[in-house]
Formats: sequence, structure tokens, C-alpha cells
Amino acid sequence: MSVFVNGDYSKSYAKHQLWRLRLTNNAQIAKIAAFKHIAYLYDIDFWSEHLNIYAPIDARVPPEAFNYFADFLASDGVKIEYVIHMNDIGEIVERQSIMPKISRSSSKLNDFAYDTYHTLEEIHSWIDQMTSTYPDMVTPFTVGKSYENRDVRGFKISSSKTAAKHDGTKVAAKKAVWWDGCIHSREWISSATVIYIAYSLLSKYGHDSDITHLVDQFDYYILPVFNVDGYAYTWTTDRLWRKTRSPTSNASCYGVDPNRNWDYHWCENGASQDPCSDSFCGDKAFSEIEVAQVAKFIMDRQDTIVHYINFHAFSQLWMSAWGKFQRRPADKAVWQPPTVLT
Repeated sequence: MSVFVNGDYSKSYAKHQLWRLRLTNNAQIAKIAAFKHIAYLYDIDFWSEHLNIYAPIDARVPPEAFNYFADFLASDGVKIEYVIHMNDIGEIVERQSIMPKISRSSSKLNDFAYDTYHTLEEIHSWIDQMTSTYPDMVTPFTVGKSYENRDVRGFKISSSKTAAKHDGTKVAAKKAVWWDGCIHSREWISSATVIYIAYSLLSKYGHDSDITHLVDQFDYYILPVFNVDGYAYTWTTDRLWRKTRSPTSNASCYGVDPNRNWDYHWCENGASQDPCSDSFCGDKAFSEIEVAQVAKFIMDRQDTIVHYINFHAFSQLWMSAWGKFQRRPADKAVWQPPTVLT
């Protein structure tokens, strides 16, 4: 049964625009890179993480900052051209909030639509459905509790077949991969992508030779929603919320960017120490219980889990480790698009 709901968000983006900047030289890149550190003071939100010449740079700009930001882009003898890519982000958000959803009372497997977005409760119910439908392949797990006491739930996909090396030699134990979505809570498509891939592995196992081979060779740890508190908040209050929901030293600003809260080169490049910034790294590494619990879960299985993909939305990038450095990894050839796709 389909029902229609209205998100009725209390955070409005009415008349906010998406400006697309065009950077053509290093002086322009330096100008925007410096401004990004204070953009939040004007409620300007850069959606593009990385600054590159000739690559589009998108930023959400509220009405009260239109004149200021336009003047800034034209200032200091370093003029930056831009176009208005979206006239009213709020209208798009409201349009999306009125959408068909599957009734939570339904228990039919086929009632879960893979071409729409789902609440956290629906996603967790879907995990239960996968567990009951594929009991020989799916093992659910709970990483722990979030700051707001929600379960951080995922599942493991595994077949009973023994993995083999390239020469056909059987291995004693399978290696595993870890995939998660929505570490940034507003990036709903990342969760939907992880869910769809996982369902494809399960539903096509035994029917598609490539997928059957992949599942026989590796185990898969799937965490559809990493940042469960933030994700729930995007459904009720602020569609574009990005961080966790823990309090900070600033009573007016909540949350930490969980993707800046890992302990490896914590709070160095691309992070902020300002609690009001969307890139706030936290007061210390692993300050966020969700990040600390995922790290512990993976490290407890470090002899098995050999591969991690953290799915995001926007920018159309394939990024390999590590974010701290600009140098290419030693195995860069493996990560080239033709190789990745095969």
C-alpha cells in the first residue's frame, strides 16, 4: 500500500539558490579555498568538496547572502564567473518531501521500492526481510548505539562456497569487504546505492555467473546508514543536514562531520575546528560514538576485512586513499576506471 507524506521540514531553504562557479586559474582556487573556511558564517554551503580548474564548483547561497557573495566573487582583482544552477532549492526539497512511501505495516519483500528513498525504520525492516528471505546468506549485525540511542544496523552477505586464488588453490578463510552509505546524512543516494548493490548480490546469486563468483570469493559487510541520527533528522527537520547530532562546545551548533572524525591524520586537511562548520572534526578523534564503534567493528576483524568503500553523493569522483595526501597510491593502476569496472 502506498501513502503520501509531507516532510514538513522546520528548516526552510525557500529561495536559496545553487550557484555554479567556474574556476580557470590558481588565483581563483586560492580565493575560494580561503573563503570556504568562513562560508558557514554566511550560511553558504559548498557542495563541491574539491577545487579544480575548469571543474564546476557548486555552492548553496541563501537570499540574504546573494549580494555579498556576488560582490566577493568580483572583488580583489580576481573575478570568478558563476551561473545560477538552481533558482529555488527549497522548492525542490518540498517537492521531494511529498513522495510515495511503502507502508511500514507491509511485510512483502517486493513492497520495498528500490527507486525511491526510505526512512531509517523502513531500511531496518528491509534488513530483517533480507535476513528472513536469504537465511543461508544473510547474517544481521548491530555495530552499536548512536548518540541518540538508535541502532546502527547492518548485515553480512556470505555464501557457503570456499574461495579460491587465481591459480585455483582453495583458501582457508574468505576475505571480506565493508561498504557503507550515509556517513553524511543528507546524501540519501549513497544509502540507496548500497541497498541496491546488496540486493543485487543476493537476488542474482546463483543466476548471474559474475555475481555468483563475487559472492563466493568474498564476504560483504553492508551498513546502509552509518550516520543514523543525522539521517533521521534529514527526514523530520533539515533535509540538508550533514553531520551527527551530538552537542558541541557551542550550544547553538550541533554535530560533527563523521568523515572528519577518524583518527588517521585527524583534523588536518579539509577539516574545521569550528563546531558550527559542516566540516567540524570534533574535539578529538573518535569523539563520535558511531565512528568509534564502526572503527572497532572493523579493527576487530582486521585479518578478514581487506577493503572499504565509503559511498557518498555528488562530485562524480572515485577517490582512493588517503585523503591527507596528494600523491598517488602505489597500486594506482588498479584504481583506473577500466580496471575498476572489470
